[in-house]
Amino acid sequence: MEYTIDIILPCYNPPKNWAETVVDSYNKLAETNSFWKLNLIIVNDGSNKGINTENIDKIKANIPNFNFISYESNKGKGYALRKGVENSSGEYIILTDIDFPYTHKSMFEMIKELTTNNSDVLAGERNSQYYKQTPVIRKNISKFLKYRISNVFNKLNSNFF
Repeated sequence: MEYTIDIILPCYNPPKNWAETVVDSYNKLAETNSFWKLNLIIVNDGSNKGINTENIDKIKANIPNFNFISYESNKGKGYALRKGVENSSGEYIILTDIDFPYTHKSMFEMIKELTTNNSDVLAGERNSQYYKQTPVIRKNISKFLKYRISNVFNKLNSNFF
């Protein structure tokens, strides 16, 4: 059975060479298996630099199932993700960042878990190697959010069991 998987990438002032990273990462993931069809949805969250027609044309030329959504003012990552989900039609949705921070192998394993075990939700975890190459402010925010999410799920879990 073939599944349709939508990869949603929120984007705000992306780094240099982001379009090449997206094309490369998408193609490596698409090559790993023939049991799914990948769609790519990029949501431009009001970027004022880094996105141009050349980038979008490069992605369109290399990724057959590509949808680009853009609006003028920055409304935040949550809004961008919701906008991407609104425009999604796949059986499964993967939310990640424009720099594809996870390895292709881990994304493949995630897709395999979703499609073979019929899981509803999977969450990725960034290992210590990720934090070594991350700016201090992003590292602190990420660790704080990881702590808060873990705390909330532990409280929810204890209420159900």
